[in-house]
Amino acid sequence: MSGDPSDTFLRFEPGAALRSSLAQHLLLEERLSLLPGQRVGAFRVLHEIGRGGLGAVYLAERSDVDFSQRVALKVVGSRSERNRAEILLARERKTLARLQHPCIARLVSGGRSGELLWFAMEYVQGVRIDAYCAARAVGARERIELLLQVCAAVGHAHAQLVVHRDLKPSNVLVTERGEVRLLDFGIAGLLDTERDDDPAAAAATPGYASPEQRAGQPAGIASDIHQLGQLLARLTADATVPRREADLAAIIAKALATRPEDRYASVDALAGDLRALLALRPVGARRSGAAARLRLLALRHPWSLLACVLMAVSLVASNAWYLSRVEQARRQAEHQARTAQQIAGFMVGVFNGTTPDKPRDGPPDVETLIAAGAERAMRDLGDAPELQEPLLTVLGGVYLLTLSNPARAAELYERAVAVAAMHGSSLAETERIGRTQLYAAALRDLGRIAEGQAVIAAELATLSERIEHAQARADLLGIQATLAFHDRRLGQSIALFDEAIAQARRLGPDEPTVHFLQLNQVLALRQSGRADDAQKTLRIALDGARRVSGADHSSAIHAQSVLAELLIGLGDAPGLDEAQSLLTDARERVLRRHGAQSPRLLSLDAAQARLQARRGNVAGARAALLEVLSALDALPSGTRTERAQVLRSLGDLDLAGGDAMSALARYRAMEEALAGSGELDFGEYSGRTACALLALDQSGPAYALRNHALALAATAGPASPIQDDLRDLPRRCTPAAVRAGLATFAF
Repeated sequence: MSGDPSDTFLRFEPGAALRSSLAQHLLLEERLSLLPGQRVGAFRVLHEIGRGGLGAVYLAERSDVDFSQRVALKVVGSRSERNRAEILLARERKTLARLQHPCIARLVSGGRSGELLWFAMEYVQGVRIDAYCAARAVGARERIELLLQVCAAVGHAHAQLVVHRDLKPSNVLVTERGEVRLLDFGIAGLLDTERDDDPAAAAATPGYASPEQRAGQPAGIASDIHQLGQLLARLTADATVPRREADLAAIIAKALATRPEDRYASVDALAGDLRALLALRPVGARRSGAAARLRLLALRHPWSLLACVLMAVSLVASNAWYLSRVEQARRQAEHQARTAQQIAGFMVGVFNGTTPDKPRDGPPDVETLIAAGAERAMRDLGDAPELQEPLLTVLGGVYLLTLSNPARAAELYERAVAVAAMHGSSLAETERIGRTQLYAAALRDLGRIAEGQAVIAAELATLSERIEHAQARADLLGIQATLAFHDRRLGQSIALFDEAIAQARRLGPDEPTVHFLQLNQVLALRQSGRADDAQKTLRIALDGARRVSGADHSSAIHAQSVLAELLIGLGDAPGLDEAQSLLTDARERVLRRHGAQSPRLLSLDAAQARLQARRGNVAGARAALLEVLSALDALPSGTRTERAQVLRSLGDLDLAGGDAMSALARYRAMEEALAGSGELDFGEYSGRTACALLALDQSGPAYALRNHALALAATAGPASPIQDDLRDLPRRCTPAAVRAGLATFAF
């Protein structure tokens, strides 16, 4: 073995050894065709599935007493060189036995049966990778993710000192589940009858061979990388990566470099650049200047970057910006200098926590700094709208998302919109759309639904129906649908969600916005009494979230939990079994990702308890719910809705057990938790309290509350599942009915 590390790699390809002098001699001597039912080794031939110049491939099955398996059986006729061929096959099987990877088709067996040389490979039910992408019209992201699976398989082979050397579309299959299988790692041998080195060292497929292979030179890791580059170029030829076309071209060019030393040093390096491409990070194949890196950072974290720039480096940035403006228009120099001084004073004042009329007397807290910044931005930046608008926008987001102060957020957003209307917006379209969504959310939290809808409608009016506006329209229509839900117009909410989903689907079959919108639509469907539609939509959303974002993604886990709750509410035995499976799987994923004190985990535990109650284990359900309630009480604020739902379930158990007094206490605590949570009552909460009051002979307040609950339920439409239960309260919630266990709730 030579001192060159590349010489330690075994070099072979699908059928390469079959092109050696030994194999060619055998093939010319005799070609055999196998008939259905004919046995080869332990396998029975079913039918032929392919044939080439080097032999035939059959679908075969192995059916022993305790074992059944289907394989792709490759056979070659032979009448000579028996011992040497068997040595080659034994060596090949030993080599491939090291390749244990989920994306590599496994070698099952091989040998000689009479005059036949044969080997059996794992039978993969899939289509070649380029046909898969074309048939499904998948986007560039999914195509690159498929190639990353190929890279993982090739990288594993390289780690085992194996080089493939024939990477091409026909050797990469994709299953219906989108899983890649890499085929044909060379089966028939490594040694020529006339040479000591590998006879297939320079063999390759025309069109995918690397320059060194075409020159008849031995091929190594660099050849595999070249062929991966060819495969990448083919897969992405008719697909674009928005805002990253130049980076993708640079990756392909580096992989396809003529000189091996100019290519990627390893498959991992190529895969790293592809992952960086998808994650909006700089790629190693292309030198990125500061501007390009900043652009990618902005695409990944637009709001965070804007805040950091304004709050941390605004002095340097603003001075540079103003100097460039001075060179372009000297007549504005005085104005720009004055604005720069204002920005400098603004930054110093904010970080010192002072205002002109209130000197600092100690370290300021975050809220004080933000309040000071907002005050200064409103008062002192009127002459610099190009700075005032984005600064007010960022501070509005801080008030809404961090400080939970929608009133102050709405005030700042309103001022930012007014500045933009007067001077023209200085924000990019995506930033402006994001502000509009948050502005509408702040107005919703304040109960100013009509104003929020007007804000969204005004923004929608600025957008065309062209594909480049599909994402923005989907986002805004989704917010409109949410506002309609909070305004108790469920029919309009469902219709708006449908329109938003249609816009999102224009972006591609695997656009994450689609299942995000579907998950939000489910609540309106359930409240409207459309349980079947809700369940169907949930299953589609769950499948999409798992496929696009992965089973561990929060949207997939949320879809699982909501589907489980829906099935628990329906109460049939198969549905309860499925709910148990969904909750168990979701709990394992949340526990692994977020830990035992996660509010999401506690919500899943509460759902498990409700499932126990449905199955008759009332004592176990009560104990589990009390444990969840205690854990929620120990958490910081922000779990009002979760606490209200646990209290509701405990009250239901008390009422079903005949203890109306305890149930009323639970329901009162539930109402207190709901106050200010943003959760809407469509009669299911107040109706329970009315039932407990009736059971305690407090008919006056009970009927008043029941009529209020009926009015709330009516807003959900005539099919609302709650209305019949509320009308039946006078019969079901008498003291005698409660003592008899008839006051259970189906909603």
